[in-house]
Amino acid sequence: MNTLYQEYALLEAQLKEIETKKEQLRVHILKDMIRQKAEKIETDMGSFTVTKLKTWKYPRPVEILKENFEAAKVQAQNTGDATYTEKESLRFTSIRL
Repeated sequence: MNTLYQEYALLEAQLKEIETKKEQLRVHILKDMIRQKAEKIETDMGSFTVTKLKTWKYPRPVEILKENFEAAKVQAQNTGDATYTEKESLRFTSIRL
């Protein structure tokens, strides 16, 4: 196997491992900050801030509009009224270990 491909696959595996560890740390840090009632903590490496993210729940008439819009998009794609562009991209699928 070409080392270029091996290097990519190894980096992808390392990134997944790092992202998993980062997410676990994020959960622990957030819980700790909430426990301390701290909105912001300054460290030598940077600052950590608790932020509020909104999750919207829309009324049924808005959801119906969204569904109708999505259906109209599919219909435009199927009839050829919608246009698209393509660009080359790389997808890597790792083996399951």
